[in-house]
Amino acid sequence: MIYKQIKFVLLVLVSCLWFSCPVFAAEQGESRLYDLPIIELQDVVVNWLRQSNFQILSEPIERGKLEICAQKEHEDWQIVLWHHSSLASRINVRCTVNGQIDNRRIEFLWRHISDYIKETFTETEIKPSMQPFPDAVLQKIDTVVCIYADTGGRDIQFSGFIIHENGLIICTAHDLKRFQIITVVLSDHKELPGRVVKIDHHMDLTLIDVGVRLKNSVQLTKGRNMLQMGERLYAAVCPSVLSKTIYPGILDGPPRRVEDQVLWQVNMPVYHGSSGSPVFDNNGRLVGVIKGRYRSTETVGFLIPFETLMAFIKDGQQ
Repeated sequence: MIYKQIKFVLLVLVSCLWFSCPVFAAEQGESRLYDLPIIELQDVVVNWLRQSNFQILSEPIERGKLEICAQKEHEDWQIVLWHHSSLASRINVRCTVNGQIDNRRIEFLWRHISDYIKETFTETEIKPSMQPFPDAVLQKIDTVVCIYADTGGRDIQFSGFIIHENGLIICTAHDLKRFQIITVVLSDHKELPGRVVKIDHHMDLTLIDVGVRLKNSVQLTKGRNMLQMGERLYAAVCPSVLSKTIYPGILDGPPRRVEDQVLWQVNMPVYHGSSGSPVFDNNGRLVGVIKGRYRSTETVGFLIPFETLMAFIKDGQQ
């Protein structure tokens, strides 16, 4: 009887050891950085593995870090995900077949993730909103600018807005890590060269100077810090392949702290090219800046609060 009990315990231990996440150094695998939140990237990877009939074990290693192990016959995967920012994650992958590293299999995963990101853009039909908006918000549409950046062979487009008549413009920073040339397009379609005055990748904000006086600007002195759950908000945006327009939304989540930075969650259309757009309340008061969206949806967006914007502008000023 005792022998049977010991044998049972040994079998349980062996089965646990067979399907556990082995610890491996990051340099042993291949690494990539993707513009996906860590939770969304985890879903993409796990679903891909499940479709191939892998047995999967996922477990957090430490704060902002997740490990995924998958096994099938003689094929083993060890995958580690790191939180890079609120909208980006780093992934390290190691795949072995019969104990030998198989980088060819890893390429299939890279291709799957890239196709997923591409589909979230190409399958989305951008539609202008036809809803009536408060006059105070409509008056802000001419403060919005379209920004184009040459990042060395690849052109990107995002949004920004004028904060001072002397030519100062605010936009996000995550698209400007390796930029060479910046072009700002005003509401009258006039194109101006932009010069980065200040950039903070942690706050994800950039201050650009176009060097000329401008007619319209958002008055920062009338901005708001505190918002109420369920409050209706309006984003004035310049999304890709669409003229500047306004999209309504609702604050539908409490503030989230990501890497010591607070973000608001909104239910609002956030299309590619909208990051950097100003967001207003019913009275046309600035409440935040669009940072991005949960990529697998069209309406789960994140805002940089007005308070963070003011801290960015005042930082370093006397």
